[in-house]
Amino acid sequence: MAVDMQFHCLNLDNKDTFSKSDPFLRVSRLSESAVAIPICKTEVIKNNLNPVWRPITLTSQQYSSKDDPLLVECFDFDASGNHELIGSLQTTIAQLENLYNSKAGANF
Repeated sequence: MAVDMQFHCLNLDNKDTFSKSDPFLRVSRLSESAVAIPICKTEVIKNNLNPVWRPITLTSQQYSSKDDPLLVECFDFDASGNHELIGSLQTTIAQLENLYNSKAGANF
């Protein structure tokens, strides 16, 4: 079963000195030993502290179970590869579905 999601952020911390952050998201599945296994990455949105990313699709092969933990990390892109962490969230597909179905949270 595939799950479609769209993420956005508001008022991100600016990590760049002379411009705004260039954020992107990395979604990882957490193994039983709490090791983050990347399964998806969004596009980089240049100079934006309120990004809206294109929708992503995760397959059940990527996330295993809706109750397995996911780690969503937001980074400021750096061309050298030294991306700076802006923030992160640990959740599950089931928790995100419940939030969406209850029409709760900042989006509703």
